[in-house]
Amino acid sequence: MKKFEDLRKMAFGDRDKMSSERYFVGLTSFTAGVFSLVLCLFHIASSLNRISIFLAFGTAVVLFVLYVAVRFYGYLLVPKTILTVGGLLILDFTWYTKFLSNGPVLMFILIFAALILLLWNGRALLFLLVFYFINLCVLFYIDYNAGASLLEYPSEEQRSVDIFVSFTIYAFLLLALLYLFKQDFLKQKQKAIHSDALKSAFLANMNHEIRTPMNGILGFSDLLKNPRLTAKTQKEYLRIIESSGLRMLNVINDIMLISKIEAGSLAASMKPTDINLLLQNLYTFYKPEVTAKGMRLVCSNLEETGALSILTDEEKLHIVFTNLIKNAIKYTTEGTIEFGYHVKGTYIEFYVKDTGIGIVKERQKAIFERFIKANIEDVQARQGAGLGLSITKAYVELLNGQIWVESEFGSGSVFSFTLPFANKTVISIN
Repeated sequence: MKKFEDLRKMAFGDRDKMSSERYFVGLTSFTAGVFSLVLCLFHIASSLNRISIFLAFGTAVVLFVLYVAVRFYGYLLVPKTILTVGGLLILDFTWYTKFLSNGPVLMFILIFAALILLLWNGRALLFLLVFYFINLCVLFYIDYNAGASLLEYPSEEQRSVDIFVSFTIYAFLLLALLYLFKQDFLKQKQKAIHSDALKSAFLANMNHEIRTPMNGILGFSDLLKNPRLTAKTQKEYLRIIESSGLRMLNVINDIMLISKIEAGSLAASMKPTDINLLLQNLYTFYKPEVTAKGMRLVCSNLEETGALSILTDEEKLHIVFTNLIKNAIKYTTEGTIEFGYHVKGTYIEFYVKDTGIGIVKERQKAIFERFIKANIEDVQARQGAGLGLSITKAYVELLNGQIWVESEFGSGSVFSFTLPFANKTVISIN
């Protein structure tokens, strides 16, 4: 079963990492192409008219080209347009040359409405539905006025065999499409159920994360009313109030960022950014906090001289590093926290390494999901809303990079992410 799954991912891509639209177009193109090729071979074996053979072969070629364009080059708009309009016209021509109203192709033309509804939205959907119904009217006119199909069969028996084989092929293709619809529906349903459960737990966690600092602010504000407090005690109470306020502000900021990510309204402001200077500023800012915990902070590129300038969003890159370093500080009690980068060909690989508690293997993918920290039964959960890594992942992907973690429970973690710069980045080392 695993080998089959690996083969499917190699042929059509990972459905969890691709849009449903792209995955569907690629799989449909490939499946329909195979069936068209089988039909072409059957027509050759049956010594049918050249029109029938060329039609089936030409259809297979077009469909395989669409599959390659979607699977390996990422094109979607043109392939799905050709698959929708061209596929419908090819079915029309097949019906006209072979079957007219006696064949199974009309049934598949009816199913094409589901394809149109799945792939299109808005004005494009309205236009294609109008085109679809005009197409049905044209087919009725042709059938009403044409006495027979263009393809002459040697005998009625051969006509029956051709209709049966074609019907069987279309039936398999239809079952494949319906199965794909079902799988996509079940996948979206499971995601919705999972997301709903996580968000419910997230709200429960937010109740704690917001009320705790609020209680600190209100409680110590009330204690400040005591006129007999010493200056030292007042200063300590004010520090606690300030700390609680900052904690609440961080939670609110994370919630606002997640809402923007959910709405897809994030945008990157690309500009030349000095990576060495950015890392030096981070080292200077976090060194006192790390030293205060009795640990050592290391920046592997601190001794770099000159500038390494890449085209990226400096603010978002700073937030990515900030989230990863703060995460390392939170979950590390002794040892070393190290961060830096390596230039590797057409991309730069950044990393943040710690000697903290580590992450069990089963959780290493889940920690990047939104609201995953909301699981209030998590024994590793500490102060915070648990949104930092999901925000970090969204920012890295916005900058056209990838992020991952390598960790062993009890032995620390290494968070790594890449940023491309080939053809878009100016590198200058003085």
